[in-house]
Amino acid sequence: SFQDTPEIYDVAFEDITLTAADGMNLQGWYIPNSEADGTVIFCHGLFNQRSEMLEQAIFMNAQGYRALLFDFRNHGKSDGSYTSFGYHERQDVVAALDYVRQTRAETGPIILWGISMGGANSLLTAAEQPDVSAVIAESSFYSVSETLRHDLTRMFRLPVTPFAWLVEFVTEMRLGISIQDLNVGEAAARIQDCPVLLIGGTADERMPLRNNERLFKVIPGEMKEQWVVEGAGHADIWKTA
Repeated sequence: SFQDTPEIYDVAFEDITLTAADGMNLQGWYIPNSEADGTVIFCHGLFNQRSEMLEQAIFMNAQGYRALLFDFRNHGKSDGSYTSFGYHERQDVVAALDYVRQTRAETGPIILWGISMGGANSLLTAAEQPDVSAVIAESSFYSVSETLRHDLTRMFRLPVTPFAWLVEFVTEMRLGISIQDLNVGEAAARIQDCPVLLIGGTADERMPLRNNERLFKVIPGEMKEQWVVEGAGHADIWKTA
């Protein structure tokens, strides 16, 4: 659970509840700005919560943007009993988009800024939702299946065969999803007319830079950029640079 709130930065904010298409209630903060040029929706990483990106939100608010931070399902103070790494969490991002456009009737660009799982969800959503004006994706995975195999060998020293197959099978049975559908690379190839900034750290062993390099190649058009932060690990780019 989060410790800090926007109150410690002496900025006005509101506690809000978002409702995803499947009825899941998500808790969040909305930071207004009467002179804003647009809105940034912040998408935190796996096993974290909304305050992970609070400093970024305060910074962007000072630059003239509204900010919306929320807890993904099964994170922070939101409802939910499981995590699907993006299969269902895309609905959470869409609920935030709907809140900005419909509940608040805001105009102007909407930027998704996500870290790790949040970055992957930002790219997945941008491939499907025309309301997304731009994406900042830090340390996204390329596909859940690849990340699972990477973690099994890096963190648990387990062989890919048969453990990856077993974990995927059990996960798919429990959640009723197909892990093969969670391919951010395939989704990124469908992003149209939406600027994308991919950010990664040279010391990130969890989500290696090759993920960004491959994503960069498949994103169509010229409205894309990569930023590599020397010495940054996983999810610490804001503090490093």
